[in-house]
Amino acid sequence: METQLNFTPAYKPTKLKTLPLRDQPAYRVTTNANGCNLAELLAAVVGGAQQIEVAEGCYPFGGDIQRIYKANVAEIAQVHGIGSKRLYASRLPLLWPSGCMSQLEKDQ
Repeated sequence: METQLNFTPAYKPTKLKTLPLRDQPAYRVTTNANGCNLAELLAAVVGGAQQIEVAEGCYPFGGDIQRIYKANVAEIAQVHGIGSKRLYASRLPLLWPSGCMSQLEKDQ
């Protein structure tokens, strides 16, 4: 008598782990940045294991880079996966004018 085991993983792998290397955002940006969509570009800037999920969290901004650029730092920090500490430690401050990060420094 054969018994089948139903095994559910203890965690859900991130989207980055499920993609082949050539489909990962950092690789795509380095090989052909003009062929990347906004989510891929943001994921490459954010970095980390959950970079795709974080970039997809920016969809409420309508997929418009100008809208993200003009957004308040507090709005960006509310995106799931970013938060104020990650925002301050990442390369994302390079996307905003120099005066915007001073407000984040005051909040901490």
